[in-house]
Amino acid sequence: MKRTAKHTTETIASILAAILAAILAAILTTAALAGCGARGEGTSEPDPRTSTACKRWSNTSMRECVVELQDTRRVTCVSSTAGMSCDWAHADGADKEPTR
Repeated sequence: MKRTAKHTTETIASILAAILAAILAAILTTAALAGCGARGEGTSEPDPRTSTACKRWSNTSMRECVVELQDTRRVTCVSSTAGMSCDWAHADGADKEPTR
């Protein structure tokens, strides 16, 4: 099969398009994860307006934490290497009727 200039140009164009798509995907992934910003443990001072008490679950990397917020409400969270998930529906004061 004889290669023509048109065939070579189309091949180069498809390779460049694939590279551009990969770069764009990497940029979008980086931008999406930028807001997740995981801090290394112990690299920042704790916020004096909040407090956290955690218990590690045996034989796992998961921890159960009770976080006291600035407005004195407390919320129970589960923390793992994947992140933290909190039970906001049952935070102290969240499930009470509003006062009038």
